[in-house]
Amino acid sequence: MNTRSRSMPPRREIRLIAMDLDGTLLDDGKRIPPENLVAIRRCAARGVKIVLASGRMTPSVEPVAAELGVETFIISYNGAVVCAPATEGRRRLLHSPLPSDIAGELIEFGLRRRYMFNFYHDDRVYGPAAPDLRPFAELYSARTGARYELLDDFSILKGIAPSKFLYVTSPEEREKLRDEMLEPFGKRCSIVRTDPEYLEFLAPGVDKGSALSALLTMLRLRKENAMAIGDGENDIPLLEAAGLPVAMANASPECLSRAEWVTGRDNSNGGVAEAIERFLF
Repeated sequence: MNTRSRSMPPRREIRLIAMDLDGTLLDDGKRIPPENLVAIRRCAARGVKIVLASGRMTPSVEPVAAELGVETFIISYNGAVVCAPATEGRRRLLHSPLPSDIAGELIEFGLRRRYMFNFYHDDRVYGPAAPDLRPFAELYSARTGARYELLDDFSILKGIAPSKFLYVTSPEEREKLRDEMLEPFGKRCSIVRTDPEYLEFLAPGVDKGSALSALLTMLRLRKENAMAIGDGENDIPLLEAAGLPVAMANASPECLSRAEWVTGRDNSNGGVAEAIERFLF
């Protein structure tokens, strides 16, 4: 599927662009392609609001926002948190944490079954200090830049509602784990697959789309004023919350099926810039 396989959507007044990071704005080396920088800065200069929407922690999104050099809103933790621009101190506009009782069950399960897990609270990530699980912690840190606080005793987190909870394991084990967790947890929280090794748990109804809808309401903008760009399963709600849903050329089949337009260039070759140039300039 490519741009030639889709007719051009009708012109709209785009006043906000929400974009995923990994696999979308960033190239495979986790850098921002120069053409994306130029296009985003042109948009911001015209008053278009820029939103970075990621599964990452807010502090792990901040370096990308700083490199853009423009005012940005941040949707982090896959939609559990929405933050104002840095000029407003990155104050939280929205926080929808995972209930503490569910988080406690997930901790117990992870410790019993020897899974590496991430417990996110107050923009910190906690995990088990088990040497045999360290490779999974190192994998996550290398990708996101996040630094763990590794614990032997998780009683200090009892009763705390985290922004989200995540298991890190092999891709094969992740699929088995998802199937196992759907029955006991599927109706009590949102379960989403992101990177091949990640299985994430959020409060019911929380995703990037619900966060974008809330932000649009705060900014007194309509769905039709928003363009969303993504590539993965967790970006589908983001695309559905925007009037102009755009999928990257490298997007998953499920994400491609929800897009109104698909870029011809992938994330490493300025696909975000291509979409911006096509619909805003």
